[in-house]
Amino acid sequence: MEYKSFAYQNMTFNSPLSEDRAAVLVERCSPVGKILDLGCGWGELLLRALAANPDAKGIGVDTDLSLVDRGEKAAADRGLQNRVEFICKDATAITDRFDLVIALGVTHIWGNDAQAIESVQKLLKPAGKLLYGAGIWIKTPSAELLEIFGELPTFDELQNLIQSNGFEIIYSDVATTEEWDAFESSWRRGLEESGDAELIAFAAERKREYEEGYRGMLGFGYMVLKNLDSYIGD
Repeated sequence: MEYKSFAYQNMTFNSPLSEDRAAVLVERCSPVGKILDLGCGWGELLLRALAANPDAKGIGVDTDLSLVDRGEKAAADRGLQNRVEFICKDATAITDRFDLVIALGVTHIWGNDAQAIESVQKLLKPAGKLLYGAGIWIKTPSAELLEIFGELPTFDELQNLIQSNGFEIIYSDVATTEEWDAFESSWRRGLEESGDAELIAFAAERKREYEEGYRGMLGFGYMVLKNLDSYIGD
């Protein structure tokens, strides 16, 4: 069942992220020069960071060609096409170093937060910034939720891990219930409007799982971090 193109069509961001929080994140990441967005999707936050930093250039990397194409079109529509490159490629293949790395909801690429943070840090210049976002548990999960989402840290555990890996936390916060509700609603909307009975049923099941299961349990933490590590790559 192909559902992602329908689910994504009404979404601004592919995470529980409000307009107000997006503006705060971009402001906390600025000023910046060279930006990398890993698992960028259509690169909405990358494009906003570029718009806020007229001298910056960026690269967005994702394995989904349709999302990369959407990002390229959005960049052209905003007159940013000469300052950004979207690449259909695995994030683990990137080896250059950047002033800012955006890594939202991409922990699965490396397996867990510890591995993700260690890998992404090697892509940062000394004193570079990392915009990191990842799933967390707000409350102790049931066995059923653990089976669906796996082992996740609490927000305190994630912050401790971040700091132990040589980062200074500039900004940190957790997505609100309102942000989650809007995210889930926009995700379902495309399926509900598809006219496809299977997709409509899928959206209804997702709504039930969210409202009766992980609403208020599953969280998403946002952090803007400054790299204090002096790692120099090969």
